[in-house]
Amino acid sequence: YWSMDQYIAQWEAAKKLAIAGTPSLFITSITKPSSTNFIRCWVCYPVGTELIFREQILFLDQLSEPFNEGNPHVHIEPYECEDDEPVSEWRIAISSVTDR
Repeated sequence: YWSMDQYIAQWEAAKKLAIAGTPSLFITSITKPSSTNFIRCWVCYPVGTELIFREQILFLDQLSEPFNEGNPHVHIEPYECEDDEPVSEWRIAISSVTDR
């Protein structure tokens, strides 16, 4: 559905948001939203000096509003640290992506 250039453009936009301190989605697999029920992505949460990534599947029928390819970031839930049931996360320093 998306070309490689569309994925790269979306990832670059998500990176800019994350560096600026706004949670963002990096879409990794999308098909035509009108004919699918989910989209795969990595959610990125800027926390302190780190970017915290979590893999997520967006189930389109569970979203509070229709999925918008131009602004997928509106579907991000707030970051929660679940001490009793740890969630798999990937953490990197913000400086590791701002120096490039």
